[in-house]
Amino acid sequence: VLVVCHALTGNASLHGWWGGLLGESKAFDTSKYFVVCCNILGSCYGSTNPKSINPDTGSPYGVDFPDISVQDTARLQLLLLKEELGISSIKSVIGGSFGGMQTMEFAVQAGSSVGEFRAADGSPFVRSVIPIACGAAHTAWQIAISEVQRQAIYADPNWNTNPMHATKGLEIARQIGMVSY
Repeated sequence: VLVVCHALTGNASLHGWWGGLLGESKAFDTSKYFVVCCNILGSCYGSTNPKSINPDTGSPYGVDFPDISVQDTARLQLLLLKEELGISSIKSVIGGSFGGMQTMEFAVQAGSSVGEFRAADGSPFVRSVIPIACGAAHTAWQIAISEVQRQAIYADPNWNTNPMHATKGLEIARQIGMVSY
């Protein structure tokens, strides 16, 4: 089994963004491996997300949607792979940017022979990880850039009255991201 983790704004359509690596005799060799790529928890690509209806209120969650961490995202995928799909172990997890952060979290949660996620023989459930374009921890510079991006969103005229339509602030935040990554 190979697990491919996508970037924050990506989706599980692996063929669309790493298609040149997917297929027989390629890096993600579908004749040798079961290749899995999940949409992340909270994304707009098939997961419950801020635009989903909150059953308690009958309205979209919006800013009331719960915070989701990289740990949550990796744990959900590990539960899916082990408990729902019955996978016995993972050969490798690979991902770039936010996907790279997920790969490191896969290693933390399932890359040793202790803890909740182990192979049946007691060995690590995840045998290797390939994180790309990410660090083990955010630097002060990265934290500052992220805060500037948040402030761009908060400064959007729609943020206080209709945050789901604060698209101008989000556009600026994405531009900051594109020139700083």
